[in-house]
This record gives sequence, structure tokens and C-alpha cells, in this order.
Amino acid sequence: LDNCITRLRLEMADMSRISEADIRSAGSKGIMKIGKNGLQVIIGLNVQAVADALAAAMKNEPSGSESADKPVKAEGLPGSVTLSDVMIRCGERKVCRPVKGRVIPLEEIPDDTFAAGILGTGAGIIPEEDTAYAPCDGTVISVTDTLHAVAIESDGMEVLIHVGIDTVKMKGEGFECFVREGEPVRAGQPLIRFDREKIRQAGFSDIIPVTITNSDDLGNVECLLP
Repeated sequence: LDNCITRLRLEMADMSRISEADIRSAGSKGIMKIGKNGLQVIIGLNVQAVADALAAAMKNEPSGSESADKPVKAEGLPGSVTLSDVMIRCGERKVCRPVKGRVIPLEEIPDDTFAAGILGTGAGIIPEEDTAYAPCDGTVISVTDTLHAVAIESDGMEVLIHVGIDTVKMKGEGFECFVREGEPVRAGQPLIRFDREKIRQAGFSDIIPVTITNSDDLGNVECLLP
């Protein structure tokens, strides 16, 4: 059992016992079967609580809150930038491009879950720089242990900034995060510094998906492509 910022990742002993209907009825947005024994269960931004409860159940222990305040690297805060390129609109609310680069539609992101819009309306960015900034004012509601993804709540929107595809497998190597869960942030404030060369050398894409994970609840979410 492992997890990233939105998904449970499991290696199953017996894939035949999986019931997609039961998993969906329990609140999952869907599942993906990977190879012979791999399973990904798409939960959303509350995945850590689910992962902790499942891990406790697997160990036959009561679940706790030990993961609620996980440390992240916060040294070397590099300042802030002024953002102007609006990437996503939701009524009067705006989400700017968190990093300089070319914006691509969701369907071009090399990940089935993002490409299908399961994690919300948004787009991908092929980055030209190595720091992702807060695309709007808000409060940090989730930071991955592996430092590659941050989610921000902003005026009812849940904004996910996910650096790279499958970069959870890098286990934090090449990433530095400057914020913690519960911290207020301003648009243009640094979130994550990442090493694009290390990402590519590890065999992963450095595309950065940016999505509104609760877009189905909000409605009227529009991604502005150039």
C-alpha cells in the first residue's frame, strides 16, 4: 500500500477479489488496473486519511492521525513572482499558470486519470522553469510526502498542482517543497522547486497537470487554452 496526493496505489495478492462496483460505492472516483497485480484507486484530496485507515486495517490496528502534520523541506524560500496568465476560470474566480511553459489540453497528458478528467477540469503545462508558484490565493490543504504535489483551497475551489507524471516513484528525490498543510499562501508564492533533468533521467514526464479537483461540484469551470 502506498499513495500519492489523490490515489491509493496497491500491489494485490489476488486481483480476482476486486469489486469495482463496491469501490465506487465507497466513494472512489474510479480504479485503474496496472499490470498483473497493480491497482490504483482514485480517491481525491482526502486520500491520506483513507490510506491511513486502510494501513491500520491491514495491520489490525486502530487508525491514528500521525500523518496529519508531516514535515516538508522549507529551507531556501526563493521569494515570489507576480502571476498574470489566467489558466482556469470558475465564474469570477481565476487560477493562473503556476509555472512558465506551454499549456496543453488534459487529453494530451500521458496519464489516463488526468487525461480523462477524473481529477477535474484543467490542463497540463510543459515547464520551462524549475519552480511552481501558487496560482491563486488560498490555503494549502495537502502536500505529498514525496514533495511533488500540492493542493490549495481557494474560495471553494480545490486546486491541484502536480509536478510530473508518476513522479511519486522518485520518493522526493529532485524536489523541494516550501509550504506545509494548513499554511495560507498568496498567488505567486513559491510552492515546489523541482529538477527537470532528474525527472527525465528517471524516465518520467515533467508535465505539470493543474486541475480543479471539485469541478463537478462547482460547475462553470473553464480552462483557457492559448
